[in-house]
Amino acid sequence: MTNNQLSYRPGTGRSAGAGAAVQDVRAAPGRLVPVLPALVAFGFGLWRLTGPGMWRDEAATYSTARRGVPQIWHLTSQVDAVHFLYYFLIHLDFALFGANTVTLRAPSVLAGAGNAALLAAVGSRLAGPRAGLLAGLFWAVLPQTSRQMQEGRSTSLVMLCVLAAAYFLVREMWVWTAVAVALAGALNVLSSLVLAAFAVTALLWRWQGAIGGRALVRAGLAGAAGFLAGAVPAGLRGRGQRGVLGWIPGPGRQTWHELSGAMCGGHRLVVPVLAVAAFGCCRAVLGDGRRLVSLAVPLLVLPTALLVGYSLVGTPSYVMRYVFYTFAGLAWLVGLGLDGLLRYVDRALRRLGPLPAGASSLAVGLLAVALVCRIGWPEQNLIRTVDGHGDPLERIARVVGDSSRPGDAVLFLGADRRYAALAYPSDFTHTADVMLTGPVAESASLYGVQYPVRDLTARLAGHDRVWVVWSRWKWHRDATFQELRQDGYRQVSDWRLTPGMDVLLFARLGADPDIHGRFHGR
Repeated sequence: MTNNQLSYRPGTGRSAGAGAAVQDVRAAPGRLVPVLPALVAFGFGLWRLTGPGMWRDEAATYSTARRGVPQIWHLTSQVDAVHFLYYFLIHLDFALFGANTVTLRAPSVLAGAGNAALLAAVGSRLAGPRAGLLAGLFWAVLPQTSRQMQEGRSTSLVMLCVLAAAYFLVREMWVWTAVAVALAGALNVLSSLVLAAFAVTALLWRWQGAIGGRALVRAGLAGAAGFLAGAVPAGLRGRGQRGVLGWIPGPGRQTWHELSGAMCGGHRLVVPVLAVAAFGCCRAVLGDGRRLVSLAVPLLVLPTALLVGYSLVGTPSYVMRYVFYTFAGLAWLVGLGLDGLLRYVDRALRRLGPLPAGASSLAVGLLAVALVCRIGWPEQNLIRTVDGHGDPLERIARVVGDSSRPGDAVLFLGADRRYAALAYPSDFTHTADVMLTGPVAESASLYGVQYPVRDLTARLAGHDRVWVVWSRWKWHRDATFQELRQDGYRQVSDWRLTPGMDVLLFARLGADPDIHGRFHGR
């Protein structure tokens, strides 16, 4: 055992040592290990937190969480039943701290810090402080980690529950394991796939002699109880809502290309990161870090494989963020692999003389993590741009807010383009959403119900200017635009925000279009 490693008795979590006082001194660094990864993750989460505009799923969260609890319940009876718990939590968040971008994303930031801490804690407990520290830091600096921490969706919270379940599983705290599994399932039914990974882990630990037969049974009962308490009620309430997954494409070669790049911190890092992880697996053959490998490999492989497999034969359901928690498996293997490589550095440094080998080799490990961070830096900056989350909702709102005037009408083609108004309602203060049949909050839908196109002429009465938010990929322009031309409107301006998204301004013939407004003066 090297001077920076702690050994642990399987299943107890207690450090092996001769005396209690010596144990306490040696265990102190292990208890502090989770702090640094948590602080790093928290820092990345706060960095330019409000820089990227909301994307459509965040707009759905923002709009839904601002409704009353009965309205949220009514909405989730029709769509997004599996997200009721998350919407309710953000509703409480808004009630306490106000509704804005910071409060929308803050729970994900805090959960991300907790994820980094749990990664380090579990790794430290099963393979030593250095392995745990490097695993937590590696995960904390990944661009995809920042992306999920700065998003007002449940992904980061789901991972927190999964890692909490792993931590309690290691500690053999069965009631808390069940609670964590239940919360994960209630936040996202698909997170229950982690139970397959935990089952394999428990069987491997039993085979290794790390846990007894009674612990194996209790682990199974805890997982089953959590599944029945969390995922089953959410799944039953959402049955019949599979149509909400209709936008998901089937998996293909690109699926693995994107997943590997995201897990490793960039495509340039895939080969070296997987090589380090493979070395970590090889250490288990020698009995070093075997329990951690038995936890990490099933978590890394099984949930994704099961979801992709189902998507190939059934309804496509695979989206990377649904299995984001599996990134923890690779992080643990990387931490274990780096720790093994640094042991060779320790030995080399000792041959050079009386040097602090443990501290020096740890510095080498931190430099390796810093290199991962540096290579991912351009992507870190990209995801913090205004369109960094994928949708130009904020820029749509700016265009309308800066150039609209009282009495303008606005049309959303299709209805889901209304997310811009739901995310940034103050920019649409001067406009009338003429095709909306009633308040979105009372519609039991995410973005409201629209009148049919045949009612357009009547709905535009009294409006000389009409803003059109148009998605090229989702809407054929002919019917609506033909109605506008027949009603005497002509297009006077066009803002091409992305190749598939336009904001158009139409004005009635003879009316002053006044297209310059404040937008062109910015």
